[in-house]
Amino acid sequence: MYILDGTNDSMPDTPELRTHYGVPGGVREGLGFPMSHLLLLLDRDTGLFVDVVESPMFTSDVSTSSRLHARLSPGDILLGDDAYGRFAHLALVLQAGLHLIAPVHLKRIVDFGRGDRRGNSVLARFLGTDDQLVEYPKPVTRPPWMDAEQWQKLPGKITVREIRRTIKRDGFRPIVVTVVTTLPDPVKHPADEVIELRLTRWLIETNIRHLKITLRMDVLKCKSVEGVRKERMMFLLVYNIIRRLILDASGPGKVNVRRMSFADVLAWLRYAKLVDGLEGAGIIGAGLQIKLNPIRLGRLAARVLKRQKKQFPSMPPLGTQRRTPRLT
Repeated sequence: MYILDGTNDSMPDTPELRTHYGVPGGVREGLGFPMSHLLLLLDRDTGLFVDVVESPMFTSDVSTSSRLHARLSPGDILLGDDAYGRFAHLALVLQAGLHLIAPVHLKRIVDFGRGDRRGNSVLARFLGTDDQLVEYPKPVTRPPWMDAEQWQKLPGKITVREIRRTIKRDGFRPIVVTVVTTLPDPVKHPADEVIELRLTRWLIETNIRHLKITLRMDVLKCKSVEGVRKERMMFLLVYNIIRRLILDASGPGKVNVRRMSFADVLAWLRYAKLVDGLEGAGIIGAGLQIKLNPIRLGRLAARVLKRQKKQFPSMPPLGTQRRTPRLT
């Protein structure tokens, strides 16, 4: 099972990088830094990043997702956010022989009543309480990220499954979760299990945080396109090495690898004194004792800064700087 998600990284402001990747909108001429768009494919069970597709900053996630479909095998299941629940991406997933679990797209009208017509879909069959097979007709307009030839190959309609459940968590208000999936069999894939899988999509967010914040890949240092690509690959390589150490140290079914501290293993790699024969299962005997994070069921916390940044003025556009008079 795999998870798809997009993110960005920043890099030095050089003409080559600015031209290739682009800069954020709304900044004055000569300011801002180039940023790339990254679409990452994560193995849900191991936490390893399988592949990444890089593109200019203003690229959408779904426009490059089909390039990662080729890395998977028929029958593999993808988890994603609501951007992947559109008709075009669902059709591409079905064409590739894959399966998808994602939140229903915000523009999709979902109705679990008894009528055959329900907004922009048609009821195919009821599977249970708030569980149904529906047909999505092909939209009239082609999405801007898909070329005309690819659009013509998509079928006139697809059959998908919609599920809705209310999630109750201690200390929190109940939330209603509605998903769309290409897994049609309610016996092989019960509705509650599908919803449970959808809730694990957040795992990729924490692993992207390890990659960008713990390893500091959020701001790259190379000044050419080729250098940036090599630098990014080195970060992903180091990340996967740490993940492999965690998997080896966990042992077969002994410890949940999601509780093992990524930052603790990174510190061990940087500062521990390595001994001879450090291979495979012998890694624990070599001194690797990973801290376990506490279980935080249903934890939801906003991303905020406790230590506020200093309010320095922005740099003026290039060519308009004035020299600061020297104090005597």
